[in-house]
Amino acid sequence: MVFNKKNAFFDQAAVCQLCAAFSDDASKISLKLPPPTIWKPVMLWTGKQVFNILLSPARERGTLISLRQKGRNYSGSGEAMCTKDGFVIIKNSELMAGNLDKKLLGEGSKNSVF
Repeated sequence: MVFNKKNAFFDQAAVCQLCAAFSDDASKISLKLPPPTIWKPVMLWTGKQVFNILLSPARERGTLISLRQKGRNYSGSGEAMCTKDGFVIIKNSELMAGNLDKKLLGEGSKNSVF
């Protein structure tokens, strides 16, 4: 996914559009934006923050996701410090490190998120 790479930043309008696109009915959910990572000259959020916003309704309902898994682009050099951002760590429904790919999001195995 493009939106959770290391160099992906979004303004407030783009964050709201992404969250609305991933929800089934935007009028029924209320999402709380975290503080932006960059404040000046323009407020910007990271892609990892966007993914955490999307996981927040599950967190509020008491469903917590924890996952440590190698991604498709794992370089083999350290887990959280992988140079290609290929080792995914989700702790208590918060994406701590890594770049989510198709293998981790929707493969349907016990090691995928959805």
